Amino acid sequence: APVYLCAILLGYAFFLTPNSISALWPAGGVALATLTLTRYRMWPMLLVLIAGIEISIPYLLAGAEVVAIATLANVIEPLIGAALLRWFVGPRVDVSRMRDALGLVILAGVIAPAIAAVPGATKFVGVESSIPFAAAWQVWWFGGALGVVVIAPVILSWANRPRVEAISKRRIAELVLLGVLVVAAGTLVLGAPPKPFRSILDFPFVTFPLLIWATLRFDTRVVTSASMLVAFFTVWNATLGRGPFMMIIAESVQANILAIEAFIATEVLSALFLSAALADRRRAEEARAVFQAQVAEAQKLELVARLAGSVAHDFNNDLTIMMSWTDYLDSRANGNKDVDRAVTQISRAAHRAASITNQLLSFGRTPPGPKQTVNVADLTPAWNSLLRPLFHGSRRIEISAEPDVG
Repeated sequence: APVYLCAILLGYAFFLTPNSISALWPAGGVALATLTLTRYRMWPMLLVLIAGIEISIPYLLAGAEVVAIATLANVIEPLIGAALLRWFVGPRVDVSRMRDALGLVILAGVIAPAIAAVPGATKFVGVESSIPFAAAWQVWWFGGALGVVVIAPVILSWANRPRVEAISKRRIAELVLLGVLVVAAGTLVLGAPPKPFRSILDFPFVTFPLLIWATLRFDTRVVTSASMLVAFFTVWNATLGRGPFMMIIAESVQANILAIEAFIATEVLSALFLSAALADRRRAEEARAVFQAQVAEAQKLELVARLAGSVAHDFNNDLTIMMSWTDYLDSRANGNKDVDRAVTQISRAAHRAASITNQLLSFGRTPPGPKQTVNVADLTPAWNSLLRPLFHGSRRIEISAEPDVG
């Protein structure tokens, strides 16, 4: 509630004419981001809260009665935009992704304000009959749209990543320098006193290299915040009659407002889409690196499996010879108990070794042996004997299964 109220007061401060015409309405972006970040069950309470604040404005500000009658439009716009985002984009909007950024701009920044501008412009024309409906609708639409594309990405980007990661001192110094230059450009370029254009610093596109710098070096949070500062400096200085968009330069109020809105839309959308594209590319490169590491690990495992299969195959051949000779010795024992006992122990060891080599052969992806139905509980001792030598010191392995496991 206090953030939305401050956004409304800031929107009133951005009025360019006594007829209550604003090139940027921040409250729309605050309301949209709030609805987008909350669940459906919270929406009725939030919409009632928005309507209550809108209705109370005439009692807080003198002369605000004309704009306060547009409460319906200011409630409809974030509701439509948030519903469209929830249906077509998803419950979580990440403006650092190109798909989500496009959805935010098209659904909440174009379609929703265009629909909500109809009742707002109708009521506005009812009070100011000298203004054509199309002109009032266009100004209302663009003002609401810019409020969404300027404010909502800032809130959404910081809400998705509220924590600030540890960064180096050099990076902090670069960020501080960027902020100082943005403020300086907003003050010296966008806030220059009325005078003819004399140098390159008198033109607003000087701010674009700063935003490009932000997109190349920092994440979406910094980019959207820098874009918001440039937009605020643009509109605020225009209201004071300073900068390249001062009211005395344009042929009409509508032309001046369109120039301001075109500049803000260009710089905000360019920075947002470029940042989203770079973020998508970084994510794709990270996913590719992870995939390559997985492929390398799989190749390593395949090589180990082949080696294990080859060794097991050769060892199994030697075990076959050993078991053949134990059978021969058993037939020649002639009742000697010591020889029988020794042959029996050798035969058991050879059969256990053969069982292990068969498992290694299976691991080595050699042609599979015959399939048979087995009891899982009977397999645990074999796996225990195979894996136990891999654990040393205080480590141990325990394999168990219920008798009726199947």
